[in-house]
Amino acid sequence: MPVAALSFEGRISSTLRELNPPASMRDFCSIAKIKGIQISLGPLSLALSGKKPLSSDVGRRLLELAQLMKTAQEYCLDIPIAWSQHDRAATLVTLMLLRVVAAEEHYDNLLDSADLALAEFRTQE
Repeated sequence: MPVAALSFEGRISSTLRELNPPASMRDFCSIAKIKGIQISLGPLSLALSGKKPLSSDVGRRLLELAQLMKTAQEYCLDIPIAWSQHDRAATLVTLMLLRVVAAEEHYDNLLDSADLALAEFRTQE
């Protein structure tokens, strides 16, 4: 059964498809676990194929993760992100979250620190 485009499952699936290079479902699941989201590959696969919906809490958190991964990719356009390096990818997502929050809340010093951390992270690729 196809998932509704505006559901958590549909939006997660759509966002993951936009990543280039793509993140496999296994990579996404592993990064999610590192970020403290309790999901395993089987239930994630069932959810994204429309067979069993995610709980609203897990769906919201996975969508946020997928969107942060896309934001990270857009920030690092000149460097392909190796999503299969789960710990590094999770660190990148954390740095992007820090940057997004700092920008939204106008914490200029924190934004500068986040940008410095991201620049250092990028040089370690």
